[in-house]
Amino acid sequence: GDTDSAALLLEVLRPPDPPAALLLGTYRTEEIDTSPSLQAFLDVWSNQIPESITEIELREFTTEDGREMATALLGQTDADTASRADHLLAESGGNPFFLEKLLTSEVGLTSAGPDAPRPKGLGEMLLATVERVSPEGQRLLETLAVVGQPAGLDVVTSAAELESSISLLPELESGRLVRVRTTRSGEEIEIYHDRIRRALLDSISPDALTDSHRRLLNALEATGEADAEMLATHAEGCGEL
Repeated sequence: GDTDSAALLLEVLRPPDPPAALLLGTYRTEEIDTSPSLQAFLDVWSNQIPESITEIELREFTTEDGREMATALLGQTDADTASRADHLLAESGGNPFFLEKLLTSEVGLTSAGPDAPRPKGLGEMLLATVERVSPEGQRLLETLAVVGQPAGLDVVTSAAELESSISLLPELESGRLVRVRTTRSGEEIEIYHDRIRRALLDSISPDALTDSHRRLLNALEATGEADAEMLATHAEGCGEL
């Protein structure tokens, strides 16, 4: 979010007569240091009415959690199902989002019958998800995959040769393909998970990869304040180093 939204929300909830409401919010621990709006909200809220705040730290998703999730979605508890669940859990890397996608696909394949085409793995399934977004969205995702780290939204948009990427973000964020956050230096964007990035990189031809590195190098140089290591990475990637 942005600081204006945080200020508006705090004003609505300000004592002495705030509306009766349950506000549920989530954030990643690293955002405490990178998000000005989150910092502003937590600072004011914790001083204003600290007794109204309940913090719940989400623990790591365990193997047992994964098995329970798999059993619930597959709807069976026999040995074959348990074995298949363990295989899908390993394929997901223990990530609940990826596990859910794999399990949902498994349920769909079971309903479709034994002759239904089966994805070769998570990478193929993730690429199929990417292929369902707009061509402009795919171009932005491929550029992000080559960036390999959080980067300025303006830089990535320029390197992807798009006039604007704002209209693409709702589709990409709701599909859990990218993360966007507001930092002190502006809007930053990154691939949602490294498994998505690796799947995309494997699908990009060598010539297209070189061209993407070159466009990123040019976009970063145009800012006049790019990190030297990022510049070197993309200069090497396009053969200019």
